[in-house]
Amino acid sequence: MAFFVVRASNGKVGCARGGQPHVIRHSARFGGRGAPIMVRQFGLAGIGVDLAGGALPLAGEVRALLDQGLFDCASLVGQFLVSQAQSLPSPATEDARLERIDALVLLADAFSGQREFRRAIARYTEALQQNQLFRSVVSKVDTRSLIDSAVRLKIAAAYVALGDDRAKDALDVLEAVAQKTVQCHMLMGQLNERLGRIKSAVVCYFNAIEMNPMAVSAALALVRLGADVSKLTSRYRKAPGLQWIEHLLEGHARAAVHDHRAAHATFSALSLRFPSNYHVLVHKACAQLQLSETNDALATFSLASRCDPYAVDCMDIYAWALRMRNQATELGSLSQRLLAHQHRPQPWVAVALFCDQRNDRDKAVKFLEKAIALSPRHITAYLVKGYISLATGCADEAVTAYKQANLIDRRELDSYTGLVEAYLGVPQFNDALFIAKACVQVLPNNARALTLFGNVLARTTEGRDNARKAFTKALQIDPNCHDACIALVKLCMAQSQFQEAITLLEKHLAHHPTDAMHTKLANAYALSGNVSQALFHYHTALSMTPDFRPAQAGLERLEASLKERCQEDAPDVIDDEFELVYQ
Repeated sequence: MAFFVVRASNGKVGCARGGQPHVIRHSARFGGRGAPIMVRQFGLAGIGVDLAGGALPLAGEVRALLDQGLFDCASLVGQFLVSQAQSLPSPATEDARLERIDALVLLADAFSGQREFRRAIARYTEALQQNQLFRSVVSKVDTRSLIDSAVRLKIAAAYVALGDDRAKDALDVLEAVAQKTVQCHMLMGQLNERLGRIKSAVVCYFNAIEMNPMAVSAALALVRLGADVSKLTSRYRKAPGLQWIEHLLEGHARAAVHDHRAAHATFSALSLRFPSNYHVLVHKACAQLQLSETNDALATFSLASRCDPYAVDCMDIYAWALRMRNQATELGSLSQRLLAHQHRPQPWVAVALFCDQRNDRDKAVKFLEKAIALSPRHITAYLVKGYISLATGCADEAVTAYKQANLIDRRELDSYTGLVEAYLGVPQFNDALFIAKACVQVLPNNARALTLFGNVLARTTEGRDNARKAFTKALQIDPNCHDACIALVKLCMAQSQFQEAITLLEKHLAHHPTDAMHTKLANAYALSGNVSQALFHYHTALSMTPDFRPAQAGLERLEASLKERCQEDAPDVIDDEFELVYQ
């Protein structure tokens, strides 16, 4: 029985056998992924187990049917094969016992191909029991141990396919494997992670890398879990031709601690060395999005999508960016294309965002629940659900969604931001302040975390001085932090410090020359009474994006006020019209 684990296109690990490929979607509900797993080679061939054959000729026929992906036929014929094997006299030789085990495994493989995983587990378990009775003769290969390990991996894969509630059963099976392979350590790492056993997951991933340094997905998992990977990066740095792995880990590590500027620089360098690499491009786009470089992020996402039109990883984040820019046509097209992969959560998140774009938020929530059912650890689904719940005034549901995202990854800054917004909307100021403080503790010296804390403080008159200190410190940490700049501008506007606000926006505009920044600057000029500069920046924003609604609305307000009052009275009127912009 050849059994090994291959990596699906999304980086996850699944079960595999050698021979002609077919597809079993084993992990649709596991670890945030549901990619198809390429499965090859059935029965006992391929791991050093030689079958003499002869007693059960149907075994070859079942194997051929499985190789062709004809699982229904293989299941039917396989049942006759097992009956035939059980009707034989009690096997006294090694070859006879192997043939009986092979028949059980072949039938279980057929059940697995039909997605009848409980039936598969029962037959795999029976094969395992038969193998326990088997005592191999002295040979170069411990046949009994090989069969035991391989069948246990198959059982674990079937448990995984049954859903996250069987993760412990799968882990129990794998822990009994005597000679663990790289694939076994990888799957155990994922299962431990799913069960919240982070330390055990880290040990498993390190074991996988020790056995095969090219198990890069294990290294990325360690980065995601916050493990110290300095020794790994040092190893890759010294390995000829593998320095790019060090840079890949560095990019993901920077992104994990929300140092998106450094992450962007690293992924940009990798994209020059590896052009048209989908993985590098989408993570570069994610970094651009976090840096509020939305237009650049959309362009990079689009390039990645053209490089690999059938990939779905991070495409729901692309959909979110399109939703934030109100690009309904592009969002609809992306959602339609992604629906070819309905076993993955990303298409349903994208469809939910499209429904939200059309103000059909009840449907949006249903699609998000479908995404979560497919992948209970898919953070983006919870974040979007929280965002939509807030938009519909369902603060309690938003809090629940954001808390779930935070449980999956305590370093997910957007979950803290969402929780603060939800609590302030109730309002529950003390809860919002508690969450903001927790965010700073988890992400110390992070500009966005400090900005979040300052935003809560700024809600009270007595807290504005401390809020200003928080915003100033955030800008010292990252002078180009978009959130900190905008927060400080809003505080300045609330205190009628128009010129300071304009100075901040002008400086920030040099690094973020976007339609949104031109609009904010135009609003500030309008409030200060500088009509000519306000008109200039409104028109600049509209020249960049003709249908940018905030710029259109600001320009309409300004033109209306100019028509109603004479030039001498315009500043007072402008103050009245624009004061709500920064509320």
